[in-house]
Amino acid sequence: MKTAIADFRDYLETSMRAGGGKVRIETGDVGKGYETTVSADGVVIRAKDDRQAAQALFHLEDVMNLRRAPFLPFGTTRRVPRFSPRMVHSGLKRDAFPHEYLMRLAHAGMDTVLLFIERAGLSACNTHNGTGDEIDCGAFIRRMRDYGFDTYIYLQATGFKHPSDPDAPAFFDDLYGGISKTCPGAKGYIVVDEKCHFPSKDPHVCKWDPKTRRNVDPRDPRPRPAYYPCSDYHDWLKCVTDSILRYSPEAEIVFWTYAFVWAPYEPRMEFIRRMPKDMSLMATFEMGIPYEKRNGFRARVNDYSISEIGPGPFFREQAGEAVRQGLKVYSQANTAGLGWDFGTIPYNPVPYQWRRRWEALCAAQREFNVRGVMECHHYGVWPSFITELEKEAYTVGGIPFDEHILKIAARDFGEANVEKALAAWRGFSDAVRDMPPTYENQYGPFRLGPAFPFNTFGPRQSARAVIPTIITQLLSGAEEIKLGSLTPTRDFNYVKDTANGFYQIFRSEETIGQEINISTQKEISIGQLAEELIRQINPEARIVCDEQRLRPEKSEVNRLLGCNAKIMALTDWRPQYTFEEGI
Repeated sequence: MKTAIADFRDYLETSMRAGGGKVRIETGDVGKGYETTVSADGVVIRAKDDRQAAQALFHLEDVMNLRRAPFLPFGTTRRVPRFSPRMVHSGLKRDAFPHEYLMRLAHAGMDTVLLFIERAGLSACNTHNGTGDEIDCGAFIRRMRDYGFDTYIYLQATGFKHPSDPDAPAFFDDLYGGISKTCPGAKGYIVVDEKCHFPSKDPHVCKWDPKTRRNVDPRDPRPRPAYYPCSDYHDWLKCVTDSILRYSPEAEIVFWTYAFVWAPYEPRMEFIRRMPKDMSLMATFEMGIPYEKRNGFRARVNDYSISEIGPGPFFREQAGEAVRQGLKVYSQANTAGLGWDFGTIPYNPVPYQWRRRWEALCAAQREFNVRGVMECHHYGVWPSFITELEKEAYTVGGIPFDEHILKIAARDFGEANVEKALAAWRGFSDAVRDMPPTYENQYGPFRLGPAFPFNTFGPRQSARAVIPTIITQLLSGAEEIKLGSLTPTRDFNYVKDTANGFYQIFRSEETIGQEINISTQKEISIGQLAEELIRQINPEARIVCDEQRLRPEKSEVNRLLGCNAKIMALTDWRPQYTFEEGI
């Protein structure tokens, strides 16, 4: 609460340049959500608890932002959040939540962060590189609480042990119990099926090698144990949950059926029927939706996408069975502005399509009593005008969408450009529905590639880049050109070659789903680069090494050289400009 009050005061003084005003906060038994009353005597906030009182302060800021002035309308407003928890991953780096970012998330109405844990005291933030970061989970959880967030532990541990093994109790207690002991205060634990590799004895699944992460027999067509609701899955899961709850008896266990969507119907339903009644089910909202695009292309949504609204048939099947079994239902819903369609950008500017997804989630809440949502996956959340709209859509008593988007357009683009902004957003929202969410697309152009342009240079380049830095010094008449390390090498592309590389990749059918470098396959050191610029502009100048410009040893990349064999084999692209010609 102290953090929210400090933020509100700073907002008034810094953003609105306003002081004074009277705000009284009362917390107690006032039902869910909060109520604000604005009168000539000031503002009175009545809230269920400190977290909702903080949201009331943030809402006052939202209203003034839309008004673009420190004015509030008189009257009483009651607002109640539709979903809780609203779980988020960091959009900066796994488990990275600096102050400014947390405040943006809090303003967006999020209330829960996800912490990736591989082993006790070890974050899983770098597991793709085979390493983790040490972390004080208790301190992390306490810090999140200070900002009004709960913490759910996203388990990345690999408990490759069969529950019938003699040493299983000690193994599970050491791994999962160890995690639980080091995470005091965690609100819950996310157990996702694709991480649940164990040596199942079910004949429907293959034998899995945890070291190579592949089938022991590559010719075996059966699914891996984690991707199939095996007959002994619940025995393994009980060992995991018992070990966690032994040290954190109040924690919630949420089982996420991410990969089960490809398993047959009856084993999936039987798995849900056998779930403990105190465990919650999370089902992915849009996964598995069959679709046909306007050009006749047919497929199913294989992962997270906003091109199809949802809910998909697998969500409906699993949520429906969970309701019949009396289980809590959550959804991995990707509603905070991103899916894997364009997973490497801050947000998808398709507000009218997001509106359809939000309305579908609210309808699913009414039908299946969906309690909470996971807002994103590894790509994280980047607060934007999309999360502003989402916050109101997920609030009973929120600002109606059509009214809200008009105010946002006027605030961000000016009154004269409102219709242009709305037209663009409608166009983007219609166009994304033609995006085919296949593996080739989701793991291609906007996730892993296909284009990796190496060091691009040319007109209108940022003045902070090395080439403009040297040119600026030379053109200003400097006789000493100050640089950092001269030995690192780079593969420089002239901007027209880079642009043509994108175009040629776009034209080729052979490049879909491929990771492709746009590079000259030639390297030049920073020292050689500087000498060439000196030769062309002012041969009398000389290079001076400036220690303040030296990068720390671990942050310097000493060599960047790209192989261009693939782009030259799959497209008609060839570099047209040498480095000297580009300069």
